[in-house]
Amino acid sequence: MAGLRKLQQNRTGPFVFVSERGGVLSADMVARVVARAAREAHIGFHAHPHMLRHGAGHMLANAGTDTRLIQEFLGHRDIRNTVRYTQLAAARLRAVRVR
Repeated sequence: MAGLRKLQQNRTGPFVFVSERGGVLSADMVARVVARAAREAHIGFHAHPHMLRHGAGHMLANAGTDTRLIQEFLGHRDIRNTVRYTQLAAARLRAVRVR
């Protein structure tokens, strides 16, 4: 978070992450950045930006964050889309307790 705050303080325009020309990053450029980072990290599968969204949802659910807060954070209209994250988290927590 400190790194993001520093970026935000040092920005010269309305965006934190910008292109080399100082403009907004296109969706295609963000996808290329994520895919390149995945290749460099040798994760072994194609990664795309939406995976970051899912990762955030799972992280919040695993941390015990209230489902309504996760719903608001992810922008889900229907709570059923958010409950999927918490159902998976509950199964993970049971597996950890059994060990």
